[in-house]
Amino acid sequence: MNSISIPLREDNFAEVLAGMAILGIVAGVQETTEDATARWTASGLNLSGLWTEEQLLAPTRAFLSSLAWLPSPGGPHLGGFQAESRLGVCPFVRLNSKDADPSIWKTFSGQVTPIRISSWQRQAFSESSAATSFRELLQTSADGVGSWGYDNRTTGHTLDQGFSSDAEKTGEFDPVFLVTDMLSVAALSFFLPAPALQRSEERVTYFLWTEAIPLALAPLAFCSLLNGHPGRAYQATRRPKAFGKGGAFKYWPAATLIATA
Repeated sequence: MNSISIPLREDNFAEVLAGMAILGIVAGVQETTEDATARWTASGLNLSGLWTEEQLLAPTRAFLSSLAWLPSPGGPHLGGFQAESRLGVCPFVRLNSKDADPSIWKTFSGQVTPIRISSWQRQAFSESSAATSFRELLQTSADGVGSWGYDNRTTGHTLDQGFSSDAEKTGEFDPVFLVTDMLSVAALSFFLPAPALQRSEERVTYFLWTEAIPLALAPLAFCSLLNGHPGRAYQATRRPKAFGKGGAFKYWPAATLIATA
């Protein structure tokens, strides 16, 4: 068995979502066997299976190269993601809403629309150099592509003070870790029962298990739907600002450790 370690900060919502997307992509690789397992360690996500890192990087890059937003008439929140031959659900609309109200995952307004973010990110990824490890891949960055807002390394320096970096002309200090950003939204669309994470209008919890489990059980464990496994539970609270709930003023600060098991 080969062991692959992917460095991810467990208090960064975007990075743990990216890890779950990688597990979902890996689970669809033909070479994956019933013996493949995953667990979270102090340094990130650990995968064990009968493949090399390069064999897993290839399908991950292929998935990202094809990830696109398919808009639907009726508003910017309506539509869905497509990657290769797979269709994902729309994470941006409340499932129990009759009027397609925005979900906890993102609100769009003005120039911030999913078709823009998705198109710009996909173009930037096509122009990025091929990484030789998951560490390199997840560090891929880009300017001016927009963000889904889950990464606490992006935009918080101004939003915590109540204004956007556009107004302050500090956009160059907004790092967009391109692959992490793309994978984070893919996790919510393709690989997780995302509503199971939500605890309130602004808050989610997730669980990082520390003993190896089969890949098929990973989404259930992450959403705290698999009991009896040791690990760490985190709470992430989306930050609403006084200027309303427009997309530019929603982001996710670092998550808080709330329990260990």
